[in-house]
Amino acid sequence: MASLREQHQARTREMLLDTAAELFAQSGLRATTLSQIAEAAGASTGAVYSNFESKEELFLAVLERHMQRQVRDYTHNFGAGEDLAARARSGADAWMNLVASEPAYFPLFIEAWRYALERPEFRRRFVASCRKLISTVKSMVIEGSAQAGVPVDADTANGIALVIFALGNGLALQKAVEGASVPDELFGDALSAGISILPQLS
Repeated sequence: MASLREQHQARTREMLLDTAAELFAQSGLRATTLSQIAEAAGASTGAVYSNFESKEELFLAVLERHMQRQVRDYTHNFGAGEDLAARARSGADAWMNLVASEPAYFPLFIEAWRYALERPEFRRRFVASCRKLISTVKSMVIEGSAQAGVPVDADTANGIALVIFALGNGLALQKAVEGASVPDELFGDALSAGISILPQLS
């Protein structure tokens, strides 16, 4: 059982993450300072540094927490689907719903990609975080293809997962600039269409 000190530190960390997520969404990574985050959270700058070594680490922690939630949601939805097509669509719809319901979230990813191109260490951490999400999709591909009677090896599953990840991000980016002209169901339609041809490959 965690000590009172550990519980307090965990609460402080979550509060800082919540506050940082709001400020990063409002002003972006570059314009937001740790002092602003500390003040908005009602904490000291020392409390921020006791949990995060730098602003970049805090920014990554915000993104990683969000991706961890996505992993949990995708895993739950995939397990609840009636068939492979329904499972795939549930994950695709969940992503597009997230993009629509939290419009400030995806722009943070765009900023992270831009920042990653400039900072090698940040890029390494960011890629590692993205790969955790891709790995979840890979596991779903392996399980789903086996159920469809067209099992794929790990390398093929990884490639398919990467394509799905990139497709979802690409549609989210297009929707960010075009809005309703990019249908929310398009991602799910694309995955369902891909799944429909799997039996023909056996």
